[in-house]
Amino acid sequence: MDHPQNSNRIERLHQSLPTLELEINPDLRQASESGQNFKQNYRNGDDVLTFIVSAFYAKLIVILGIALPVTDAIATRRTADSDPSYGIKKNQHVRYGSFYFRMGVTGFGIGSVIYSGLQFGQYFELSSQKDCDNVLKAVKPLLRIIFALMQMLFIFSYSNFLDMQRSKIIARFGLMHMIATNVCEWLFVLIEETQHDIYKSAKKRQDNAARDNVSLSEMDFKFLNSTTFTITKQMYEHKVNCLQSNIMEPILIKSEPYLAPCTVEYSLLCAVILGLMWKNAQYYENTDTRGNNSPEAEEKQSGCNVIYSSRQSQFSVDCAQAHKGLFTGILVLAVTVISLIMFFELVGYKEYQDIAILQVNAWEAVLFGMGTVAAVFCIAALRDIGFHQMKRALELEHLLLLVTQCGVFMYFLFQIIGAVLMGLNKGKGGIMRIITPLSALIQSSCQTVLVLDAWRRRCSTATQMRLKPGRQLITFLLVANIALWMVNRLKNNRSVSHPNQMDFYGVLAWNIITHVTMPLVVSYRFMSSVCFYEVWKHVYKTRPVNEKDPNL
Repeated sequence: MDHPQNSNRIERLHQSLPTLELEINPDLRQASESGQNFKQNYRNGDDVLTFIVSAFYAKLIVILGIALPVTDAIATRRTADSDPSYGIKKNQHVRYGSFYFRMGVTGFGIGSVIYSGLQFGQYFELSSQKDCDNVLKAVKPLLRIIFALMQMLFIFSYSNFLDMQRSKIIARFGLMHMIATNVCEWLFVLIEETQHDIYKSAKKRQDNAARDNVSLSEMDFKFLNSTTFTITKQMYEHKVNCLQSNIMEPILIKSEPYLAPCTVEYSLLCAVILGLMWKNAQYYENTDTRGNNSPEAEEKQSGCNVIYSSRQSQFSVDCAQAHKGLFTGILVLAVTVISLIMFFELVGYKEYQDIAILQVNAWEAVLFGMGTVAAVFCIAALRDIGFHQMKRALELEHLLLLVTQCGVFMYFLFQIIGAVLMGLNKGKGGIMRIITPLSALIQSSCQTVLVLDAWRRRCSTATQMRLKPGRQLITFLLVANIALWMVNRLKNNRSVSHPNQMDFYGVLAWNIITHVTMPLVVSYRFMSSVCFYEVWKHVYKTRPVNEKDPNL
């Protein structure tokens, strides 16, 4: 009978024999290492391949997403295209964007769900005729609702997603599928709403010309007799003939300008967030493999996302040195609401239409001027505050701010070009047609510079903590951007709000310009308020020396 101690020794000897053999025989050890390197290279090659193929998969879906709604818009007979929906599980302490940002995404998502719910309700008003009763008209908005809610849940609990890294192919293709779905949904709503507005704008100009007994312009006449307008007119007439009752249609028409852009903005923001998740998925897998999961390493590699720990996500606010800026901002917000009410009340009367447009454009120019002055003075006030080098080169909020600012530049540059080429003597509004868009470009540029500069600054002395330089101006700019968001959301998102531009560019071109750029303009104002809130909260917050700042 063997002694247990001897058995343990024999077992350890057997375990150490392969290692001893490799050490005695260098050739055998080299062959073993070569085999391991080959397997590692093979796995790395597979990783790169799935990375590339998943990107091409998204590209294919986006192309289909462009082709289907465009074909639907120009085809004589309408075809039924499916609306893909997909939901994925979610992860730890890893969050993309601030609390304010995530609440904004939630608001846009709720608006998208409400709009899809109204579209779903309209299905029950359709008659049972062969060409009218299409079950896809109920299935598509229902799938949009499910997808929007599931995606919202996924984004807000992303830390569960890290557990899915065991299946790399599913994770990568799943994220790319969601990105492509958001882009397709964005383009579909964009094309659909542009088509609606083109028809309504052209019909309104035609009715106004008949009412005033004046002839149409050559550009409007050609468009009203074009194949595009004829097809769109037939489509709308067929839709009206299919309705058994007229309850949901007026509700949809009235709510469409306000709810439909929510889908565009929600899809845009979600696509960017999911793109960052896809980009960072490879990193999380590598850190798990190497056993390096430290927060410092994650922040260096996480790119544009903001990572908060449980303690750092606790909400605390210090409102000192902000009351003057808040009061001034609320006063500006109140005047903005009054100006918008006057605009919507007066614009319906022909004799007051010019006054309605002039007063709201003039107040908009005043807002831009006040914003420019506040941004310049705030940059000067913050120069003495310490500048901290961050580990991440670009934040999620900054990325979205810069992307959406492209829409601001395009929208207002088209207005300036149209006013200059058309001439100030023609049309209505005079010099304000150049002053307002030009002041918008200047204000946007100064404001973006301020955000990128102020984001990295932190108060370091007792005097700075007490005086909080520039905080009054930042508070004012936060509220002023909310006011500008309201102006863009309620007034500028309608192409008919700028009749001079429609006269110059034509109904088709100006509607396309408005619907492509205005969602970006609205998103820019939202992202600006998000960034100013983060600056307002973090630049002046008192922190112990040993406490880590999540924004560094």
